[in-house]
Amino acid sequence: MSLGYLLVLMQYDLDHQYDMLHKCIDAIKKAKSFSFQKFFNYIINVDILEEISYLTTTTGGNVNLEILSTPTFQASKQRAVTRGVNKGARDDLKQAFVNQMARCYDNLDDLFIEFIKEEHSFLLLP
Repeated sequence: MSLGYLLVLMQYDLDHQYDMLHKCIDAIKKAKSFSFQKFFNYIINVDILEEISYLTTTTGGNVNLEILSTPTFQASKQRAVTRGVNKGARDDLKQAFVNQMARCYDNLDDLFIEFIKEEHSFLLLP
């Protein structure tokens, strides 16, 4: 979750945080998975969305992303089991990224206010 929070916060000054973004991406690639259920609540920066989306491709590392909200994610998991492949889950994820791109012009200050209000108890953990 802390890596997800870091991605959220670096949106505020991403022009000066690309080195940190690439370190985060490398850490996700190395782990071969990334889980942050609130990803689509708070990540609206196009560069971050593109980088994370690329990780799901063969050339990007085939990283397993668990970033869809729980109801959609559960439906995707069920579909993956019933079909024997995860095409439906990939389609849901692709559509979620497309939908999220439309939020790229949302007010970042408002997003951070919401993020801090909702996540303050986790942000203050040691």
